[in-house]
Amino acid sequence: MAVTLQADPSLAGFNCYCTRAEANEYLLEKRLHALTAWEAVTNKDAALLWATRELDRLNWDGYRATSSNRHEWPRSGIADVDSDEIPDQVKEATAELAYYLAQADRTIQTTQEQFTEIKVGPITLKPRESSTGIDLTSEMPDSIRGLVKRFLGGFQASGINRNLVRT
Repeated sequence: MAVTLQADPSLAGFNCYCTRAEANEYLLEKRLHALTAWEAVTNKDAALLWATRELDRLNWDGYRATSSNRHEWPRSGIADVDSDEIPDQVKEATAELAYYLAQADRTIQTTQEQFTEIKVGPITLKPRESSTGIDLTSEMPDSIRGLVKRFLGGFQASGINRNLVRT
């Protein structure tokens, strides 16, 4: 069953933060070297939908503009952003993440390159940390978080929403 991208949050069926044309334009402008690889992706729509779902996992500042929307954007309570718009940075992050997700099977196990130490007995694994302190076993590269960092707020645990439980 084919899914149609709907990047207009005012319409029913809204399911993606950017259109395929916006992703193509971003990749042409910002990542010219990646355009050939992006053109080779057979299901760009699926990659853009996946990227939107992954971005929804971030801990965004503000609050959803409408409770009926299943996605995190559009949002209210964010300076310089209308409550009915998706900022260009979020659209760009969607395009960038879709490109990233489409380059390899991201569902397979991660490699040992993401660890500074692997010890067999007693077992010790130490994930490498990026310059921002976020472990590199996370699904989303820091470069994508960097595009939207001004919209992120609250407690960040590897960039994914976590409930803080007091014990």
